[in-house]
Amino acid sequence: MLAGQPVTASAFAQVALTPGLPSAPSRLLDTAAGPIAWRPDGRVLAALMHDFHVVLWDAASGQRAGEPLCREFPCRAFVWSPDGRQMLTWAADSVVRVLDVATRTASGPAIRCGDQVNHAAWSPDGRRILIAAGRSAQMFDPTNGARIGAPMPQNATVAGAEWSPDGTRIATRSSDSTASIWDARSSRRLVGPLHHDGSVSYVAWSPDGSRLALAGTTAATLWNASTGARVAILSDPTGAELPAWSPDGRQLATPVYDGTVRISDGASGAPIGAPLRHGYRWVISVAWSHDGRRLATGSYFGHFARIWDGATRRPLLELRTDDKVGQVAWSADDRWLATVDRYSGRLVLWDLAAPSAGTR
Repeated sequence: MLAGQPVTASAFAQVALTPGLPSAPSRLLDTAAGPIAWRPDGRVLAALMHDFHVVLWDAASGQRAGEPLCREFPCRAFVWSPDGRQMLTWAADSVVRVLDVATRTASGPAIRCGDQVNHAAWSPDGRRILIAAGRSAQMFDPTNGARIGAPMPQNATVAGAEWSPDGTRIATRSSDSTASIWDARSSRRLVGPLHHDGSVSYVAWSPDGSRLALAGTTAATLWNASTGARVAILSDPTGAELPAWSPDGRQLATPVYDGTVRISDGASGAPIGAPLRHGYRWVISVAWSHDGRRLATGSYFGHFARIWDGATRRPLLELRTDDKVGQVAWSADDRWLATVDRYSGRLVLWDLAAPSAGTR
């Protein structure tokens, strides 16, 4: 099958756990290494390819949108700026670059960090960037590459760093199973270190910034972001992936290695109803639609993604794929869902607004 052609039912392994559950029209874009990310306006999808370039696709046409980015240097990760005009990229050379998406050229000097770059992120207003490298996190000016404030050091490798939704605080996670919260103006530690049970693979702020969810190989936990008190344990000690907050912050969906998604109260962490059972163990990706009405799940064990009703918790659609689904991502208008198969790298775009999505 060629990239850009519609995907037919025969192209996918027919693994349906809910007889009669409908699917949706889809289009195979290419094979990607991942990750994938939508431009903030939801019209363009970006994906990291196996040749370490970043390719863009127009969602409406399913065609490539211009030339790839990172043609002159390798890239292993990227993130869109809040306005969608720029992109942060980084690789194993300890250099972070700010690219102008329209011209595909650098829009500022390369930022040389000296240590391996583990993560980078734009501030919500797009005026600062945050880089986790070595045993610290540091803010920079994206226009000139100048450091902003003092570094935020930890006793172990800083594996990731995330801005709070209002941009006033920063959460870091480290390889010593801890997380900390810092003041984004003074670079002073406000909370922590928070001692998680097992490795901290993910941190996720609640939309209002009052809570912080941590997840890793043993469990997921919920913390008060002001006091540092642990509020709740969100999953059994079997391991969990990146938790997803509902847009209103009232609910938290945690993908668990036992094949379920636990829905918890966003304030107390108390479970809401029975877990969603994706059908196979190790649910690795979960994402709320932007209107909060639907939830998408994908698993390492099961050749499909599933769309759930956010209110009734009933499955709505089953999107059958060739391989384990490693990532699911909604467009801003919730019309499109992009999925990436974990091993084959098949990047598929699903049209959830088409008349056949929800009918058989």
